[in-house]
Amino acid sequence: MASLSDKARAIYLVLLILFLLAIGFFVFDYFQIINASEIFPFLRKEPALVNQDNESPTELQKLEFTKAQERFAEELDELEKRKSELIAEKGKLEAEMEKLEEMRKGLIAKEKK
Repeated sequence: MASLSDKARAIYLVLLILFLLAIGFFVFDYFQIINASEIFPFLRKEPALVNQDNESPTELQKLEFTKAQERFAEELDELEKRKSELIAEKGKLEAEMEKLEEMRKGLIAKEKK
């Protein structure tokens, strides 16, 4: 370095100091001693922005719609089952009512004799 002038030597030393400061800065950030993203916003790790398409449903909305359809189908099947049970019960009650009516008519006819 004897061939370098004093000005060139000073410039190299300043550049070396700046380089070491930058390396130290990133090392401190790596060990989380400082938060570099607060000091330099371009270092901030942000997720990419995605524009929401309001016309097409998202996967979550599709899943919710599918589950609602399944619940509706289950409720409809349950209602059909209850309807058939009620119709069967109504048939039994009508048969029992006819039987009781015949017994009543028989008792009335027996009392008249």
